[in-house]
Amino acid sequence: MHLHLLARLLVIGALFTFPASAPACPLCKDAISIPSAEDEVNNLPRAYNSSIYLMIGVPYLSLGIVGFAIYRGVRQNAEFREKTEG
Repeated sequence: MHLHLLARLLVIGALFTFPASAPACPLCKDAISIPSAEDEVNNLPRAYNSSIYLMIGVPYLSLGIVGFAIYRGVRQNAEFREKTEG
């Protein structure tokens, strides 16, 4: 009962602390600048590419770190059991 109440309060608190609108991703926001007369290079495709690589790479990196931690924990557990049994 108390856990559900605490979860609800956390969600309501988070709703009030988050901004109403989200800004653009930093890579896209930096690329979409007002071009000057001498700089006519459009950085928008490069910024989208960087953002896509970042959004694809972070989940794989996170899963890899978690997977490695699980692998290492299982291996250490097997070594510990082997030492205690024999």
